[in-house]
Amino acid sequence: MSTVKISDLASSAISLTDFFAKADANGIANKNTVQGLSTFLNTVGTLAYRGVLLAADVAATLDGIYVAGDNGTYTNNGGLVITISNQIVLISITGTQTVFEKVEIPIDTNILTSSFPYNNSYSSPANTSLNLTTSELLPKGVVKKITLKANTAGIGRFAFLRQLTTSPTYKAVKYFECSLIVGKNIIDINEFIDEDFHFCILAGSASIDTADGTVTTDAVNLHYYNGDFLDADVWGVSNGRSNNIQIEIDTNIFNFPTKKTGKSITLIGDSITDFCDSTSSNGVQYIGFDTAINRYINFKQIINEGYSGIELAGAIGFANTKLAGLVSTDYYSIYLGTNDFAFPSTVGVKSDYDNNTGVNTFFGAFRVLVNGIYALNPFAKIIIFTPTHRNYGTLNSWNSVNSNGNTLNDFSEAIRTVCRFNGFYLVDLMAESQINRNNFSLTTYDSLHPNTRGYQEIAESFITELYNKF
Repeated sequence: MSTVKISDLASSAISLTDFFAKADANGIANKNTVQGLSTFLNTVGTLAYRGVLLAADVAATLDGIYVAGDNGTYTNNGGLVITISNQIVLISITGTQTVFEKVEIPIDTNILTSSFPYNNSYSSPANTSLNLTTSELLPKGVVKKITLKANTAGIGRFAFLRQLTTSPTYKAVKYFECSLIVGKNIIDINEFIDEDFHFCILAGSASIDTADGTVTTDAVNLHYYNGDFLDADVWGVSNGRSNNIQIEIDTNIFNFPTKKTGKSITLIGDSITDFCDSTSSNGVQYIGFDTAINRYINFKQIINEGYSGIELAGAIGFANTKLAGLVSTDYYSIYLGTNDFAFPSTVGVKSDYDNNTGVNTFFGAFRVLVNGIYALNPFAKIIIFTPTHRNYGTLNSWNSVNSNGNTLNDFSEAIRTVCRFNGFYLVDLMAESQINRNNFSLTTYDSLHPNTRGYQEIAESFITELYNKF
């Protein structure tokens, strides 16, 4: 007997009179038609889908599953009271049309209804009332969801705005509408925003032209996002701030899988570490570098040992006053130096570290801190950051010298030397973080302390340097 591959057979349309083979429990083959198969499937009790049923319809004549098509009392079909608002209702009819049941399936009404892509050709009207530099610039990524509190039910209208070259000119990168209920709303977005953006709620007469993204209203009706706060009385806040909105953004722009280390880390630092995920000195809470790093390298425990205003060296510095409060963890990051430059501390020389001369110099204080870490965990991994650029107070990072005649880079060089001669991991923010005098207005809120975008830059430097070492 010859063998024919099924791929070699000719094709033909399926007919209800076509035969197919079936086998019984004893393995005996029999033939039947496609029509017979169809008839059988439509008699398998409640598995059979029967179509849409309306309240005014006559009594159903077949058992099966029906989809309710409108609101009302289904008088001829079990007297079921059906409401299809915000839900799908299935009607199950069994027992030869004697048993009637309904299954209600809620629908999330927060559905994206309109969106248009970023386009460089958009032209924007000037609007001096809204200056987006006072709004937080959020990092690019996938906006997963928005959680907010609404005072009244209705349609919520939102926009992701881009910062143009000349503030306060602005344009919508994405725009959408959704239904809101009174109280807490969780809105699934899952939209990729391919540039840093501002989040804005449109209230009152505010609108955006969905053809080209033009904002067509006075800025009084645009309420924009700062950290976890929103200044907007329309959302139940009376001329003040309230924790009534949160935006979840997946900023994993590296597309790296998250590594679960199972390890713990202590973050040692000054205000830049202290303000991670807590209220900063300007009253706004930003997403810190710790949270941003944890999206890629997941630690089982993160201990924040940041202290606003603290130096590393000196009698009141970290090495002399905070060392006793540390506990044993697997990793320690050290992010200090900008206050040592400003107050200032004496840099010292490498031999201060080598000879363990004490906390009176920056080099010596590093040795005291490192000794303290190894006393807690002799196998600890140590990560040291150089400071980011700054233009704060009377000192900047590119041509200022402090009262001791040192630049910020002198402290960074000391850090590089300590890392180089001890094998510590170095995250050279001053050289590589991309936070600099050209973008302070976008990455910091005062040309020193990072906002969410700045913290993201710090995290990216950390990930770029260390991802493959975990």
